[in-house]
Amino acid sequence: MSSALRKFFTTCAVGAAASSCQSTIVMCQEERPFELVPPPMLPSQLTTKPTTTGSSSDEEFQVKTWGVKWDNDWDGRRNTRRPAATTINESESASSASAPPTQQPTQPPPPPTATLRQFLMVRHGQYCNESNKDAADSDKQLTALGKQQAASTGRFLREAMLSRVGDQIFIASKLDRVYVSELTRAKQTAAALLDAYCEGDRDAAAALLASPDGLLNERFPCDPEPAYPKRAKVSHMKLVEDAFHKYIHRPDDETQHTSTVTELMVGHGNIIRYFTCRALQLPPEAWLRLSIPHCSVTNLVIRRNGTVKLVAYGSFSHLAPQLQTVLNVPYGEAAAAAAPEEVLQQLPGAQTSA
Repeated sequence: MSSALRKFFTTCAVGAAASSCQSTIVMCQEERPFELVPPPMLPSQLTTKPTTTGSSSDEEFQVKTWGVKWDNDWDGRRNTRRPAATTINESESASSASAPPTQQPTQPPPPPTATLRQFLMVRHGQYCNESNKDAADSDKQLTALGKQQAASTGRFLREAMLSRVGDQIFIASKLDRVYVSELTRAKQTAAALLDAYCEGDRDAAAALLASPDGLLNERFPCDPEPAYPKRAKVSHMKLVEDAFHKYIHRPDDETQHTSTVTELMVGHGNIIRYFTCRALQLPPEAWLRLSIPHCSVTNLVIRRNGTVKLVAYGSFSHLAPQLQTVLNVPYGEAAAAAAPEEVLQQLPGAQTSA
């Protein structure tokens, strides 16, 4: 290796050690949100001496990297382990210290620790009154088209998880838990999705659904890059970070007792985009560069060692072309036009009631 290349890679290693993959919160004046501390060098600043592979005709190339290492303890759970099982309690141990040893009854082994955690994120269906400033949250309900999107997604998840387990798209044949935000459009989406997923079994749907969580409500998570006219609030930034650490993490020894765990979050576009960037340790301010259709499925798989894979982002091919949308309906009076009767009638099992 040439001295120039050796110096370059040494510099990258030092820069990586000095930088952190986690966000550094900087409280600024005018209630500014936290900002990521950039790496010590930008890609355009990392330049090596042009190198050839042995032939004068070979093209020269330059190596440009960020030099930022993966943080294995990104969720703060790297060293958590299930406590060892004991066969006797402390009082039994003290009283039997002088007694002759006796064979203790065989105890069942502790339940297996989950090695894979799949976290699915579904954006709510299309809803109305998005631009109506006088509309309460209860007025921002799914359109008829949005309900069809949610039901189609529920049917897809049921069929896909049952038929495709083992091919690394879905790691299990069923959902273990479903989370949802407190907002009407998300709760309506979760209800329609679970009704289809559970084939109308309300008890099964109720057993899967956790209580709505306000941490998952839609917010502007951070100031994006490139710059956007809207600015994030520090209070919102903190809430979104709290939500990230609560829901995005490796398998938890204390609560997961199977080899695989599959959970679903029904939420909002900004939150899903931000979670995706944070989980992959990409710059969170890149979240607005991503688009996410209604009732699309984002699929994260997190291993016990903390590695994260994005299996799918914003996947919407399970929806019929007539159901594929990104934008919401600005006002309530346009809701009917969002899902014309002739469109819904083309869909299997379509219902035209709002």
